[in-house]
Amino acid sequence: PVVTVFLSEASSGQSSMVQKIAEMKKDSVIIRNSSVINNNAKTAFTEKIFDLNIVKTTTIAEMVSECRKALEQGKNVFIDYKCNESESNDTKKFIDGLRRAFPKVEVLITLCAIHTELYNRKVLGTYRRLSDGIVVSHLDACLNFGALFNISWDIRDLPFKFYGTGEIVPDDIETATSERLMAGI
Repeated sequence: PVVTVFLSEASSGQSSMVQKIAEMKKDSVIIRNSSVINNNAKTAFTEKIFDLNIVKTTTIAEMVSECRKALEQGKNVFIDYKCNESESNDTKKFIDGLRRAFPKVEVLITLCAIHTELYNRKVLGTYRRLSDGIVVSHLDACLNFGALFNISWDIRDLPFKFYGTGEIVPDDIETATSERLMAGI
């Protein structure tokens, strides 16, 4: 079992991406921090239709406890963690703590293809040292594939892992390839 943490600052489609990726890994647990709790009907419907196990927490201690429970049951854990720009040091402490507590932790930064290149670079600059890769959402609405190409060219140590390409599950998530970016350009 692996703990996969998704990091983002603003609305980036991260919660949807976490759900889509978790749905591909049956018998997994999604843990959300309090800043991403969303109790609307659409989320409840998604949870029911795909039989997602979503745990909503309010503290880091709760998140770690839920991770431990899930890992003891042999389940993969996906953490939907919204960062606060002013608390980037707290995010670093959280990720470092997870890596000390659990043997397999992967951290993915969630970028949005409809955000500006400058904003996405700012997010990467803040969390790059913590991360193992990048997930890009809303690729289907991207108007500037050149910005994503520039990021991938300049930041070669962080590979793109997945692209979110729409709303139709499971066809709307793709393993990231350079060919897909080039086709968009």
